[in-house]
Amino acid sequence: MYKQLPYQLMRFFIVIILCTVLLLIFHYAAKFIYPLIIAVALSLGMHPAVTFLQKRFKFPRVIATLTVLVAGFLTFISFIFFLVNEIVHGVISIADKIPGYFSKGTEVLDNLTTTYLLPFYQKLASLLHTLDEEQQITIREKITDFANNIAVAAAEFLQQLLLTIPAFISTLPNSVTIIIFIVFAAYIITNDWDTLRIKVKSILPNRFNDSGKQIMIQLKKATVGYIKAQITLIFITFVIILIGLIILQVDHPLTIAFLAACVDLLPYVGTGILFIPWILYLYMTGNFPLTIGLIIIYMIIVILRQILEPKVLATSIGLHPLAALIILFVGVQMLGMLGFLIAPILLILVNAFYKAEIPQRIWHFILKG
Repeated sequence: MYKQLPYQLMRFFIVIILCTVLLLIFHYAAKFIYPLIIAVALSLGMHPAVTFLQKRFKFPRVIATLTVLVAGFLTFISFIFFLVNEIVHGVISIADKIPGYFSKGTEVLDNLTTTYLLPFYQKLASLLHTLDEEQQITIREKITDFANNIAVAAAEFLQQLLLTIPAFISTLPNSVTIIIFIVFAAYIITNDWDTLRIKVKSILPNRFNDSGKQIMIQLKKATVGYIKAQITLIFITFVIILIGLIILQVDHPLTIAFLAACVDLLPYVGTGILFIPWILYLYMTGNFPLTIGLIIIYMIIVILRQILEPKVLATSIGLHPLAALIILFVGVQMLGMLGFLIAPILLILVNAFYKAEIPQRIWHFILKG
């Protein structure tokens, strides 16, 4: 046993070095090859539908690929049109009420100033006059410095915001080029799927082909499961918000519930980006019944999301809920806001590699070669 130990350690370090090299290559190459990765992912999604049309309805491969690609594009455009239409109707309705909102807001600020700010300022001014002249000068200098710092910070923020506009506009042509590349690459990969698969298999050793095949099967299952999980969570959010807004008799409950369900995917903020400003405004304008109702809806969504997300993800992907919770927690702790985006991908990859028995094979290689 002890004679094998040096060889086991050597194989262990070989595995560590190879994994590190692969991670570094992917890290530095990802910004150049990510359009191709997206195209491959789209092709993986299109391939089953294209194959179905080809075998069931005897479509030529080219026609089947174009049909699926056009159908997917039209579905996406229809979804965007529906979303924009709902937003426009909601915005028009809100725009009609904006003068009233501003009037109420001005009234609230006036009451706040009269009731709290002016008496506080008067007390502060009377307290300031009781101090020595030197102390008064020091306080005035500190206040002036504070105001100057705020002005400088505001000017820098505005400058950076204005500078981002031409930077964003300059990226648009490049973005269009990338989108065109992704669409054409996805079409070519899907159309020549069998030919490309045979070429890749001929290049790689049999051991890699078997492992790669298992990984791809598990990745498909996990990805479909993840999409189902997110659709389930969004649907639950949508239904809860819609029922709550109908009970509270809020105008345009369907539009608001749809928008809230969409922003529920945003990391960290989620539905809070919609509910928190809304709740604060209602509280300031004295609409306490609706404020309490929205707080209850928001708390139900947050609590249910925290409870259900690990369970739904684990069930859909095929991992134990504890493992899913640990991976999500580690991803968020290590990467912060980015972790919310990367953790699900990590969850899918870990599950796929585990189901394909890659860790077991690596461990077997370390122990026995």
